[in-house]
Amino acid sequence: MRIKYLAIIWISNAAALHAVVAPSSRSEMEIRLLDGRTMRGDWLGWTPTEGLRLATAEGETRVAADDLLAITSPVPAEARVGPAARMVRLWFHDGGAADVRMGDSVDATVNATTRTDQPLAVPYAQLAAIQYQRPGDCPEGDEAFRSALAARLPGEDVLISCDGGEVRSVRGVLESLSAETGTFRHQDRTRTFQTARLYGLVLAAQTGRKQSPSALVTTTEGDAWPGELLGAEGPQLVLRTSFNATLKLDIDRLARVDFFSDRVTHLGDLAPTAVREEARLLTPSPFRKDRSAANTPLKLGGRTYEHGVGVHAFSELTYDLGGAYQTFYAVVGIDDLVRPRGSAAVRILGDGTTLYDSDAFSGKDEPSTIRVDVSGVKTLMLVADCGDGLDLADFVDWADARLIRASRDAR
Repeated sequence: MRIKYLAIIWISNAAALHAVVAPSSRSEMEIRLLDGRTMRGDWLGWTPTEGLRLATAEGETRVAADDLLAITSPVPAEARVGPAARMVRLWFHDGGAADVRMGDSVDATVNATTRTDQPLAVPYAQLAAIQYQRPGDCPEGDEAFRSALAARLPGEDVLISCDGGEVRSVRGVLESLSAETGTFRHQDRTRTFQTARLYGLVLAAQTGRKQSPSALVTTTEGDAWPGELLGAEGPQLVLRTSFNATLKLDIDRLARVDFFSDRVTHLGDLAPTAVREEARLLTPSPFRKDRSAANTPLKLGGRTYEHGVGVHAFSELTYDLGGAYQTFYAVVGIDDLVRPRGSAAVRILGDGTTLYDSDAFSGKDEPSTIRVDVSGVKTLMLVADCGDGLDLADFVDWADARLIRASRDAR
């Protein structure tokens, strides 16, 4: 039983709850904090005023609610990216996806039931896609679906069929949808389709600012529900989804809860105010957001990072922080693409003062975790210098790099 996740719900919405009843048994959890620190312990309870209480090797520990980034189970969720048998997978506009049993649509709203028979009514505007087939059943359909999902356009839906292995993508407007059939307007003509022949439907991108959920709850079956955690009823968590449905999720079927904090700014989301990139032998590759300097996924020590900045030493990036942040965090090393080659050293300067100066490291070394106090710093400079061997393979990743504002209590 992973009762640990009970704490997550209450932590996310402390102001909305007035009392917490702790379970009689304790359960181990792993906690990741905004500044990159991690800890393990047995959950003891949580209250709106005290936050999370843990029993660790050092004794009872308390964690403030807005310091949390994620809580995970030692047992990972199933790696599932397509619908389970006899179900379809809904991909949500603001992140996450879940398997459901489809019903008919009414007034541009998809009616469905979850795997635990809870009803859903999801407006088309809250959906990114509907996937009818599982990955591998139609390989060419897999690729067509992924491509259309990654390149959604306003005002244009994409219908992808896979009938007898033949894949066809049609762009137009979805007009109606039931569990078995639907209508789709293409080139000023409305056509009827059978859902049994579909690979999937990719719905038009929504314009305007997207409102991010406060949490993403992932179950052991691979469903990932975005929304707001409201509380608990017995052995179940209560989640209000971003499309305003209230779901009850079994605590012992939760694998992970991620929190989306307004205290965090990913470094890649800031544009540097100055960039200096110099070559000793090779033409330097420009810095890249959320990619290595070689334009590959950021990867250090076998782990792939979604966020960060990749540079080719020598590199000097300057950012205007305006004194708004408290901590800078990153995992730094030579990208796995070129290891064991490459060597470098990094420095961090705040308003011209050295805050961090690494020893030289190479592609044979494990990545290092950097955590620097940047309280009051207005100008932050990140320097990656070449090591031995000129600048050959000196691809440095500032992986998971983020800036963290002070906690609300400290402001």
